Amino acid sequence: MRGNTELSADDATFFPSLAASVTVNGGDISGLLDPSLNGDADEEEVSKICIVACWCVQDDEHMRPSMSRVVQILEGVVAVSSPPIPQGLKVLLAAKPEHIVFYTDSSTTAN
Repeated sequence: MRGNTELSADDATFFPSLAASVTVNGGDISGLLDPSLNGDADEEEVSKICIVACWCVQDDEHMRPSMSRVVQILEGVVAVSSPPIPQGLKVLLAAKPEHIVFYTDSSTTAN
């Protein structure tokens, strides 16, 4: 199973940021697949899913598709354009892994 982060010799890659970058900027969509699939997936379907996912996490909620629109896109009833990379994911793409804070434990903060 592919996780949200992967460690390489140099750094950690946050998967949603990588997927957005590959989807929007172009790249090897098949490289986003879980290795256990052995590349056995329809590249057009994977691309469509990634595009829809990028639209669904847009910072401006008015840019996000409704669930009925998502279904229509995935069924091929409605065409979809390439989304912008959400600002939150852009920040993660540019940040060094050691500077990313995903959460803080409120029980350890001072009152």
